[in-house]
Amino acid sequence: MATFFKNSLLYSVISCILLILICAPAAYVLSRFTFLGNKVIQTGFVAAMGVPITMIILPLFGVVANMGILNSLLASKVTLIFLYTGSISLIRRFFF
Repeated sequence: MATFFKNSLLYSVISCILLILICAPAAYVLSRFTFLGNKVIQTGFVAAMGVPITMIILPLFGVVANMGILNSLLASKVTLIFLYTGSISLIRRFFF
């Protein structure tokens, strides 16, 4: 039982740290700077949040299987990062 808890804690902590390291700089750039395509990118992130995760998981499983990293720590990290990059639009609100 302790092994399950330790693995879950490890997965969640690493995923949160990686997500913050990726999403925070992207959100800062999208909120502070104006450039060509800024609104399109922001609209894309908001629209992507409307897509149900169940519609994304099956194609993402195919991508991970083709990469040959099934049943590994890297596969779970890649999957979680791709699923939650939509949080850039939520983090962007903190930089106003």
